[in-house]
Amino acid sequence: LLHCITAMLRRCRPWLAAARLQPLSPAGGLVLAGDVQLHELDDEEAANLRQQFLSSHAGVLLARAQRPGDADGLRRAARVAGCGPFLRTTQGPVQQYIARGRRGTPEAEHPRGSDFWHQDNSYLARPARFTALYATDQVPADEGDSFFANLVRAWQDLDEQLQRRARSLYAWHCHAHNCGMPHPNHRDGARLPAQRHPVVHSHPVTGQEALFLSPCYLKGIDCAPADQESSTELLRVLTSHATKECYVFRHRWQPGDFLVWDNHVVMHRASTIDMSSEVERVMFRMSFGDA
Repeated sequence: LLHCITAMLRRCRPWLAAARLQPLSPAGGLVLAGDVQLHELDDEEAANLRQQFLSSHAGVLLARAQRPGDADGLRRAARVAGCGPFLRTTQGPVQQYIARGRRGTPEAEHPRGSDFWHQDNSYLARPARFTALYATDQVPADEGDSFFANLVRAWQDLDEQLQRRARSLYAWHCHAHNCGMPHPNHRDGARLPAQRHPVVHSHPVTGQEALFLSPCYLKGIDCAPADQESSTELLRVLTSHATKECYVFRHRWQPGDFLVWDNHVVMHRASTIDMSSEVERVMFRMSFGDA
């Protein structure tokens, strides 16, 4: 009898976990309520959460007070979004990510990379599908927030004429573009070839259309010279629209936060440039695909 009850409860657990998903903000995001450790979920439970997350187009999934223990635990936690392959860095698939505050320093005069709105690795032929950050105990209590813009909702609110024009656009993305500003690490120019991507793409799982902007890396529109001015203006309009307050939400980090986002749904930016220069934020980072 005990075996039957245990089996029955196990079958119910995926639906209980899904029921705990709650809105994180009016603009998007989901938070997993209750004491659920993502790395302890079995494959069926993780797949169920993944389905709920992706179909919601909320873009961001947050689980608080996580205790994954090690890199393998972090990779198991990531199953709620995708199962790899993981983008390898010099540290392996899980990268220690230390951000130091720059407020009031000479470096603050030169914004770079994550200071600007972007979708991760849009300068690659196959950009990262998902990115996850895990907050260690070394996160500031009241600064260092991350901002997200929901590009599905922004797309859905465009009128049909703008949607039709946006669908015809393609743009070049370059890792050294830096939103058109000099980057201290790329004084000698780009080391990678620029990549061409549509300004509107379809979600690979749900088919939902969304904007693909990534202003940090978007170097220019691929169009005839005669259309350059109008296409560039359209891109400016789309970017301004997508970063309206109604589509943007911020996350204030707490130790133990595990936050994963879908780069097909949101773009994001950091605020560490405004963080006190005496403070650093220590996290672990992963970028990975569907399977």
